[in-house]
Amino acid sequence: MSVVSGERVRAWLRLASLLRFAGSGVLAPTVILAVLSGLLPTAFIIAMGRVMLDITTDVGGGEGMSDILGKASANLTFAFIALIGQQLVPPFQEALAALAARRIDRHALTDLLSTAMQAPLERVEEERAVSAVAEVSDAFMRNAPTPGVAAAALPRLVGRYLQLISAVVLVAVVTSWYVAVLLTIGAIVIRYGQRGSLDKFSREWALLGRDRQRMNYLQAFGTEPTAAKEIRVLGLLGWLRSRYDAESEAYLKPLWRRRRAIYFRPFLVYTAIGFIVAVTAFVVLGKLYSPSQGVVALAVVVQAILVPLRFGVYFPECDDQTLNGLQYQGRIDEYRELLRQPVLTGASAEPVVEPNAAALTAGAAHEIRFTDVHFRYPEASRDVLNGLDLVLEPGRSTALVGVNGAGKTTLVKLLSGGYPPTSGMVLVDGHDLRTIDPRGWCREVAVIFQNFVRFDLSMRENLLLGAAHLAEDHEAMMDALVRANAHDILEGLPAGLDTVLSPEYLGGTGLSGGQWQRVALARAFYAVNRGATVLVLDEPTAQLDVRSEIDFYERFLELTEGLTTLVISHRFSTVRRADTIAVLEHGRISELGSHDSLMAEPGTYASMFRTQADRFSDAVVSGVQL
Repeated sequence: MSVVSGERVRAWLRLASLLRFAGSGVLAPTVILAVLSGLLPTAFIIAMGRVMLDITTDVGGGEGMSDILGKASANLTFAFIALIGQQLVPPFQEALAALAARRIDRHALTDLLSTAMQAPLERVEEERAVSAVAEVSDAFMRNAPTPGVAAAALPRLVGRYLQLISAVVLVAVVTSWYVAVLLTIGAIVIRYGQRGSLDKFSREWALLGRDRQRMNYLQAFGTEPTAAKEIRVLGLLGWLRSRYDAESEAYLKPLWRRRRAIYFRPFLVYTAIGFIVAVTAFVVLGKLYSPSQGVVALAVVVQAILVPLRFGVYFPECDDQTLNGLQYQGRIDEYRELLRQPVLTGASAEPVVEPNAAALTAGAAHEIRFTDVHFRYPEASRDVLNGLDLVLEPGRSTALVGVNGAGKTTLVKLLSGGYPPTSGMVLVDGHDLRTIDPRGWCREVAVIFQNFVRFDLSMRENLLLGAAHLAEDHEAMMDALVRANAHDILEGLPAGLDTVLSPEYLGGTGLSGGQWQRVALARAFYAVNRGATVLVLDEPTAQLDVRSEIDFYERFLELTEGLTTLVISHRFSTVRRADTIAVLEHGRISELGSHDSLMAEPGTYASMFRTQADRFSDAVVSGVQL
């Protein structure tokens, strides 16, 4: 129990520490308003008590009503100011809380992205890390109470406690400290029960994360436009409804059952405590009260007593915010811890080495050498790469072929620096890749992955992402479009380079799969035009039509001239034009040579090439034999 309490305290302190990212210009008025929200209700009670005292003192004394009101005017004015202040403070608190939340969340997201970008790719792709970041991302996308919202709600929670303190102090001053202490204990106990139940429910809510994730996926699947075509064409609406109902029940029924178990019995217990405290307080007050104190004192005390008696209720301005915000903050902390854990890729893993920016000669054609490389994914039972040796010669093209699952994409991850080898080395110009500055190496490598990202941004921004660290170069951009045979796409865009490549935006345009492939190629060529010297193409023609594919492989040597190029493709029409072809089998290179030399041998490459050629033996496209 103490361990759990200690963790909760640390979580609250971490949440409070986020307030500094709101900035002093926001935090200072937020604190002032929190203090006012805590003191104004009691100030109003005191002022109205003084007004009643001024009025009743002189009744029957011969003074007129105007004279009596004149004496009470100062207290009446103060009461009016306190009343107006109670109405004005909440809207300003809302505005400042929203601004503070945005600033804090901006810091949280920046820190989260920075942590993810610096962490080993093995950890980022781990199932638990993916699940944690998906839930956090969902919170930000759905405008759920985020850590920023939770931190921004803390001053308002402090204001509630100031209301309690000021009220019980007033009770103590006017009547007795015994009553004040009794009310304080009762209020804290009831509040602890209310908040404790919320905390217990949040922990139960976290345990249902996988069920909630499945339900949310189906909800998004059925409401977002991405899958609308398949749902309609395949007639999936009935299936989707029944599946969503089933997943919703699998999530909501246990949630409701646990909610009843958590809230119902404590509700009865703490309601009884509140009733006992209230009765006891009024009984003690009745015994301590003397008619000589006057009815005004009694009225003031009764109003003050009601504040702690109502303290156990749900606070809509801060309870839900802090509850869910703490939950998501916990997921962020969990994500950070997962990314910081050491990567265990086998007993033979190489020691960690520090990067050295001086090891890389930027802008030069690089020799990349894989030397006895072994690689095994974390917690996997076998190596994907098993003693691989391969040299990518500077300024020349190498094609990599192999069956699905042979490890081709894994090799690309090692080449780009995403993963270190379990053992062996990846050498760039004789230097261990792990000793090279990662940012500098990323700028040397232009990559188009098989599952490239389709950014819902303008054409200009889609290209600029190839060299986002540099200022825009219009000439290099246009040349990249020509090299990728994508200039005709640009000509068809209504706003040219500034057209958003998505029909979901006003003035945006949707692209076909083949057009997107050419945009991705143009992005890679823009990176080359801006200084990248290593070009990695993973299935670069998979979505191109026949004419575009022919154009690409006819110009392949021209497009890759002077670059250290690695191309991965199942299309041998592209592969055959590479300077060197490597066959990846069982985690190592089994064959290496030119197209003609490999075809002269009865090996895997010749067999794969003839199998594919036989399928198209009768197909001749534009006079070019496949």
